[in-house]
Amino acid sequence: MLTKLQIINAMLQAVGDDPITDPESMYPSAISARTKLDEKDIEMQARGWWFNKDYDLTLVPSVDGEVRLPDTTLAIDLPNDLSTRYVQRGTRIYDKVGHTFKISESLRMNILQRLPLDQLPTLALVYLKAKAVHSFYVDDDGDADKSGNYLRDVNIAWTDLERENLKQKRLNANMRPSVIGISIGIRPSALTVGYNNPMYPGGKP
Repeated sequence: MLTKLQIINAMLQAVGDDPITDPESMYPSAISARTKLDEKDIEMQARGWWFNKDYDLTLVPSVDGEVRLPDTTLAIDLPNDLSTRYVQRGTRIYDKVGHTFKISESLRMNILQRLPLDQLPTLALVYLKAKAVHSFYVDDDGDADKSGNYLRDVNIAWTDLERENLKQKRLNANMRPSVIGISIGIRPSALTVGYNNPMYPGGKP
């Protein structure tokens, strides 16, 4: 599996810099590479993939009455009947109707999270490496021919990642209670949980 150090060194190699031995090195080019890698990592994960979405979580108010989100939260997805009232603001849920962070109920939601690099699947790391190398090289005013080669690597890695994402989504869809119920002869109406879930086609899990 690719490591943060390997990705940063690939970025440095692309612009002709020497490799480093510590991914947290304070060498100026390493700092620039690390900043670019973080930028591209957030861009990639914020799109939402099979590996960084947690479904149907219930968050309860804290002792001070606020519903707090994990620090790694990139976005939330509330059922339709809640999304008109509640939104994410920073790492807390805000009540748009009551104009307050004080929430009196537990909330069920899907959460999109930013995972650390060592928890990403290989295909995501391959894409992230290709994207970071290409972007870092372009920022360094690299020549067009070599930039085109790096861009080709990005496109190939993106295609592979998208293909896996679609495959995983199909697998997850087949694990929905309504689908499983149909396969074993249970009427779908007996399996609904009583609230809309916009992550599923049709709004029901």
